Amino acid sequence: MWAALALAVVLGGCSTDDDPGASPTDGSSSAGDPSGGTGSPSTEQSEGPEAATGKVLSSELASLHLPAGQPWTEGRGGLSGHLDIDARNSYEVHLSHGLGKADDLDTAVAAVLPTVQGPRPEIARAEDRDIAGVETAVLSGVDDRGYYYGIVAIHQGLVMTIDFVFPRKDAEGEAWIESILASVEWK
Repeated sequence: MWAALALAVVLGGCSTDDDPGASPTDGSSSAGDPSGGTGSPSTEQSEGPEAATGKVLSSELASLHLPAGQPWTEGRGGLSGHLDIDARNSYEVHLSHGLGKADDLDTAVAAVLPTVQGPRPEIARAEDRDIAGVETAVLSGVDDRGYYYGIVAIHQGLVMTIDFVFPRKDAEGEAWIESILASVEWK
């Protein structure tokens, strides 16, 4: 499966300490609200998506939260999260750290891009974006096999990535990505 080849990913053991709960497509879950909130309208409009509040993935350079209310399992010592709804709906989030040094994003992308190409969607650089005050490069690709969205950053002089490997590109997945990225905290 192409998802298994996600950047610098060799999945370790997974834990199943969460309650299985409902699937992202089940109306009884909080899947429509990637933050896992109650869905109550806010009296105050905030700028940007609401940050995810579920399990924490953490590296030496950054941490992030997965969407709450879903049975995410952790792997690779807390560097990856996996949500396996069924054989056709598997979601992966990977946090890497210390992939080498780089002085600029172009150099970092040149080093990372060949490692994410392979039996997956053709991946190309998209428009750069700011994640929690750090300028990052975006890599993205989608086809009938799935959706890859990746962030390449340089933090403390080291290259790191946040990779999303989803079964398809849709509004729900995009909302999850945005809520996860809204939860990023640089160390």
